[in-house]
Amino acid sequence: MKCTAKNRAGKRCGRDSIPGGRVCNFHGGGAPQVQTAARLRLAALVDPAIGVIAKLLKAKKPSNVNLAAARDILDRNGLKPKEERTLDAVGETLETLLAVYNRIPDGSTDGDS
Repeated sequence: MKCTAKNRAGKRCGRDSIPGGRVCNFHGGGAPQVQTAARLRLAALVDPAIGVIAKLLKAKKPSNVNLAAARDILDRNGLKPKEERTLDAVGETLETLLAVYNRIPDGSTDGDS
């Protein structure tokens, strides 16, 4: 969703709004009360999303669009399945294991720290 704030020319901002929010960080999306409202707005969608998934489970022809939307809502609220990664470490040195770990593309390590 795009920011709903308007610039001096009267046109909409065009930046992406914060998740669950209506404005970008530049137009107040960083304010604590705005972030709280955005979190509450997303949380209010959890129960309906679960209802959509339950209805799709019973349907003969599930809608992929509805399922994707419901999953997206649950993911944004921290209710996504846990990712699990395993590393076979038999006979490997610590340096080799660290080198492999630093190449895992999850954004948590970049090898520079």
